[in-house]
Amino acid sequence: MLLSLLLPLGAGVITRLALRPRGQGQLTINAPLWALVAGWSFTVLLALLGLVEPMQGKISHAIALILGATVVGLLIPEIFRGLGAATASGLSKPKNWLWLIGVAAVFYGLFVDPSILGGIFLLGTLWLFYRVILGMKPPKKKGG
Repeated sequence: MLLSLLLPLGAGVITRLALRPRGQGQLTINAPLWALVAGWSFTVLLALLGLVEPMQGKISHAIALILGATVVGLLIPEIFRGLGAATASGLSKPKNWLWLIGVAAVFYGLFVDPSILGGIFLLGTLWLFYRVILGMKPPKKKGG
């Protein structure tokens, strides 16, 4: 069933790269509109044939899955483009690497080991209390 969803996913990626204005990204595909329409009709037909039997003949559910895979395929090039820009600009300072490590620890806690989230919560609480004790103000710089 999942293999049938790879066709609309790939067609979505190809369509987004073909419809991307020139100069918007490094990767563009020069495909005519008729090729995109023919590819879409072929893709949807094959995906429907592969999904109707596992879905017990519920065509509306199969079409919803195809549309979902298509939307994800359309968004994949933009997601990678945004991640590339965020990586290039965001990780240029050492302080931003600490944010990256913090986000990675939270994702690790969410998806792999939930006990990590308790430690992160404890560290965050201690940091907040430390800031409250200091009055939420950064230390004054020495004048001179």
